[in-house]
Amino acid sequence: MDINIDEVKKKLTDLFRLSDELTKLTGRPFTPDGHMVGSAGEVLAAYHFDFLLEDPSNPDFDATTKSECKYKVEIKTTGGKRSVAFGWKSAPVAEKVLVLRLDQQSEDGFEEVYNGNASPVWELLKGLKVQKTGQRRLALNNLRELSEK
Repeated sequence: MDINIDEVKKKLTDLFRLSDELTKLTGRPFTPDGHMVGSAGEVLAAYHFDFLLEDPSNPDFDATTKSECKYKVEIKTTGGKRSVAFGWKSAPVAEKVLVLRLDQQSEDGFEEVYNGNASPVWELLKGLKVQKTGQRRLALNNLRELSEK
C-alpha cells in the first residue's frame, strides 16, 4: 500500500483541530479514540518503521517487521498524555511492542513512547487490574522508564 504520509498527517491535524473546536463549542469531550486512533498509529508506524501491516483487528499482533527476523509487532497508540490501553491475552503472540502517542506538535505527528521487546511490557501488564472493557491501562511514564533501560 502506497501511503501519502503528508496527506495523512494533514488530515490528522484537521481531525484534532475539529475535535478541539467541537469540545469548546459544546463543553463535551470529542476526543478521537478507539479504532480511529489505533488505525492512525498503525499507518504512521508502517510508514516510519517500515512495517507490514496485518489485516485490521488481527487478534494477535498488528504488523511484522520487514527485516530477516520477521518479528510480530503489537502497535498501541493513544491520543492522551497519561496511559495506553492493552487488551489482555494470557499468552501474547507479539515479540515486539511499539507505543505511540499522537502529538500534532511533533514533526512526525507522534511521540515514540516505547519501541522494544514485548516481554517487559507483558510483565508490567500482569500486575495491573483488568478493567470492565477487558483492557489494562499502562502508564506512559512506565513505558518511558522501560525505554531508558
